[in-house]
Amino acid sequence: MSTILEQIVEQTESDLIKKKRKVSFLDFESMPDFERNRRSLRDALSGSSTVSIIAEIKKASPSKGLIR
Repeated sequence: MSTILEQIVEQTESDLIKKKRKVSFLDFESMPDFERNRRSLRDALSGSSTVSIIAEIKKASPSKGLIR
């Protein structure tokens, strides 16, 4: 019997394999924003003397359902 986390990992791996078959790296290169400059997450978080927070707001959990 596998845990919910193991099931999520297995499903994600399966989904990624399918998605990689549909879109190649060359497809990404032809997308309009491919050449756009990227921001560094490390610089964004460390470049300030204030508190930096990464947050995620979730409506539900795969194992516990709706979060109130």
